[in-house]
Amino acid sequence: MTSMSHDRAGEGPQRSTRRTIDAVVTALFIIVTIVFAAVAFFLSLLFPMGMDSCGPAGCQEGYLTAAFAVTWGGIAVAVVGTVVGVVTAAQRRVMMWVWPLLGATTIAVVLIVGLNLAERAG
Repeated sequence: MTSMSHDRAGEGPQRSTRRTIDAVVTALFIIVTIVFAAVAFFLSLLFPMGMDSCGPAGCQEGYLTAAFAVTWGGIAVAVVGTVVGVVTAAQRRVMMWVWPLLGATTIAVVLIVGLNLAERAG
């Protein structure tokens, strides 16, 4: 019993340090995710400017609608997924930093897809 309680006492500070590092890294990635979301949203507001160059053939507005849907929908899914993932990971006491990293990556991908769709519109 003595060795068992000694092992638990030895794991306490190391586990606490890991949790602290996980919490700090998670907070930093959440900030990155929020910044990515804001930048992606504001860049998406510029999508219609790509239609200024439409010639006599006209623009394909369906692509612009898809660009908004993909970008704004992707941002929403990424933010909700980040919040749900972090809360669930915290409750289960597993690594949390993965979720905001996935959220930021998702936002970057949907912005690129949205930019490509908006480019096709005009």
